[in-house]
Amino acid sequence: MVSRLVEHIREKAKKLQKTIILPEGNDSRILEAARKITNDRLAKIILYGDKTNIERKARIHGVKLEGIEVRDGKDITAAFKALKNEEADGIVAGATTTTSELYKLAFKEIGTKNKFASTYFLMIKENKTFLFTDCALNIEPDEKQLVQIGEQSIESANMLGIIPRVAYLSFSTKGSAKHPSLEKIRKAANTLKNKYKNIPIDGELQVDAAIEPMVAKQKNPDSTIRGNSSILIFPDLNSGNIAYKLVERLSGYDAIGPISQGLNKPVNDLSRGCKVEDIINVVCITAIQAEK
Repeated sequence: MVSRLVEHIREKAKKLQKTIILPEGNDSRILEAARKITNDRLAKIILYGDKTNIERKARIHGVKLEGIEVRDGKDITAAFKALKNEEADGIVAGATTTTSELYKLAFKEIGTKNKFASTYFLMIKENKTFLFTDCALNIEPDEKQLVQIGEQSIESANMLGIIPRVAYLSFSTKGSAKHPSLEKIRKAANTLKNKYKNIPIDGELQVDAAIEPMVAKQKNPDSTIRGNSSILIFPDLNSGNIAYKLVERLSGYDAIGPISQGLNKPVNDLSRGCKVEDIINVVCITAIQAEK
């Protein structure tokens, strides 16, 4: 069953009619996703790859290429060149390209808005939604970077129609533990709180105090979040990456992403284990990011 949020994302993308490049056109999942996106008029698709091989694979898998532009481009850099030349509005890759390779090219060819970028995963189960950030890019963010991740995540939540309620996560809740590593989390939460006075922001928080109202009432009764956070900011890449995969695999959440924040143009990653529906959803979010 498609959640209301995913329906909203797809409907918004459909209205925008952006052009998105899928530079891994030789992958059968990409071909199937391109066909469905085109059929449902969610975006206009340009496929890059070995054109002869794409056409051969399309025949093998029974995928019609009508309405989908196919270009020869054996190297993903051709896709970035097209994006820079404004022949398209965004790129979605990662089905066969590593995260490091994709972002290395994105930083080189597209660049960042404020010399910093991060990522989030949109975690959805039925109609429960979270942004998990950063789970794919920044290994050990410092205090300033944690603030920037918060700023970018608030912007992303607003873009998707999600009410931002930000929790900076830790193994401690408001001083319940003592360790030097906690200081940057507390300071980042306070800095963001002072900047966005009308948005519930708190930290440092243990995850149960961030997402469970009854636990929050016991551990942190004065919190503005009250156990109803929608944005979970992890202290480092280890915890964020582990957390999203555990929640996806053990709790049945759909993980959409990683979605980039802070790049000059929308370039988004896919897990190499992605499914067709994952590709469609990331393409739609990329289209929404391109609205500006």
